[in-house]
This record gives sequence, C-alpha cells and structure tokens, in this order.
Amino acid sequence: MKIIFSILLLISFTELYAKDRKYNQLVFAPNLQEVVLETKYTFQFSKSIWEYLNQEYAKTKIDSEESSLGILYGVSEQFSLGVQASYELSRETVVTSGPASTANGQTRTYQNSGLKDPVLRFIYRVRDRDEGEMSSNLYFNISPKVKNAVAASTSVKGNGARGGTNGTLGTEFGGKFGIFSYSFDFSIDRIGESKSTETKSSAYGLILGRANVQFQAFEKISFRSFLGLGFIEKNKKTFSNGTFIENEDTGFIEVGGAAHFEFLEKGFFFFDFKGDALAKHNVTDETGTHVVEAENNIFYFNFGVAKQF
Repeated sequence: MKIIFSILLLISFTELYAKDRKYNQLVFAPNLQEVVLETKYTFQFSKSIWEYLNQEYAKTKIDSEESSLGILYGVSEQFSLGVQASYELSRETVVTSGPASTANGQTRTYQNSGLKDPVLRFIYRVRDRDEGEMSSNLYFNISPKVKNAVAASTSVKGNGARGGTNGTLGTEFGGKFGIFSYSFDFSIDRIGESKSTETKSSAYGLILGRANVQFQAFEKISFRSFLGLGFIEKNKKTFSNGTFIENEDTGFIEVGGAAHFEFLEKGFFFFDFKGDALAKHNVTDETGTHVVEAENNIFYFNFGVAKQF
C-alpha cells in the first residue's frame, strides 16, 4: 500500500499540457467543458463451490443483468465530475447443498431487482503529453448509501441497494507509440460496512493493480486487453439469527479485453468483458468450522454506446 501512495504522490507533481482526448484512449478524461454520455448493458455470471473435508458442501450460481447511464463533464482542463446510475434488471442466486451438508440435494433460489446506489466520479488530469510520453490521471469514486437494502429470501424479493457506502482512490498512467498504447492502473477500494433487512457485512479493503495494452487495428477500430492482480481483506457477514460466515484474506486475478468502434465523430460503440478468479481460501462459521471456498469465478460482459459533446 505504501508503494501505491508513493506513486500517487509522485504523479501529482507532474505538469499538464492540454491535448484533445477521445473516449477510447486508455488514460481518458474529458476535454474542457465537454460532456461525455455513456450507456451500457451488463451481464454477470458467477459460480462458487465450497468444500468440507474434500467433499462439496454447497454450490452457488448467480446470473444478473443491469443497465446504466453515466455522464462526465470537464469542469476544466484538469478537473472532471461525473455520476453513474444503474438499475439491476434481475439477479438470480441459486444455492445447492452438496453431500458434505446435512441438506444434501436441497436448492434455494433468491431474486433481486431495483435501482442500485449511484456512483459519483472525480478525475484530476495530472499530465497530458504527446505521443511517446506519459499521461496520467488521479481519480476518486464514491458510491453512497441512498436507501435501505432489502435482502432476498426464498419468499421475498430483494432490491438493488447494497446498504452501505463504497469508495475508490486510484491512479492510471500510460502512453502511446504509433498504433500501440499501454497503461497501468493502481487502486484502493474501501468497501464500507453494509446492512440489510437480514444481514450485516463488515467493512474491508481491496487493492488492485492492472496492466493494459491497446492496438489500433484500423482508423476507427481498437482492441485492448488487460491483466490484473488483487488482494481482498478478511471480511465477515452476520445474519439476523446470529450465525455468520467469515472469509479470510485472499488474492484474485482478473483478465479481460475490449473493442471500441468509432461510428461517428467522437461517438463509440463498445464491448468489453472481464473474468475474475479468487484464490482458494477458508471460510469460518460461528461454530469454528472451516469450509474451503475452492472455486469462485465471476464473468462480466458489457455492451454500450458513448458520445462526447
């Protein structure tokens, strides 16, 4: 964490030179008095498997869909402000008990939908340079709690609110050489304590470092890929009946890519995907029993349109 803060401090003392920026650049911020609109549709699929004494204890599958609309405004050459609103169209969680559980073979299904908490965005353009030199941003995102969260049960549909406040502080920096671009992104997330009608989740930290490369295949088409490594701090979820589960510290890896198609002047259609895989780690309940989360994979697919005005 000290290394990341040192990088943030070092970049903050560099100089700014105004350049024309486009949405499909790896290190992007709006131009002066420019408005950027973005709308996208997201699919998420995840699967996790818990094991006890090398037998399957439970398996969880989550399928969700959501739509979002975001706006970003260049207040000055250096500062940009934005907000993103998202609506969870549906989220279905299916939990199936395995042979290591006394409920072997039983399946429970939970449904959620509704407006999610908004995300407020702040970007500081630290450095804007020509090709062959490095540009950089500092950014801060916060998603405040705006309404109470309703937890889903087998008989009650939950809503889209989390019931807590999250924040992200990060920096991204990179450059361009001909048709190739690169960037690095380091961020620190604080996932705040959250409460719903049935659960209470502790606050915890998340650190992520990611490397990105982009290839300008044609004048109007670009492709990118990325690789990231992260760390998730120990966290605990307590249920209304007093039981709880506690996840130990763990790491994760993420890989993904994107394609951008410029269909008019500073208008883009984009597609991106990401896969996250958590490392195997222990999960402990109120009895002290250790269950191993042997697999936890999450996949995201986004389709969207963005336009600079």
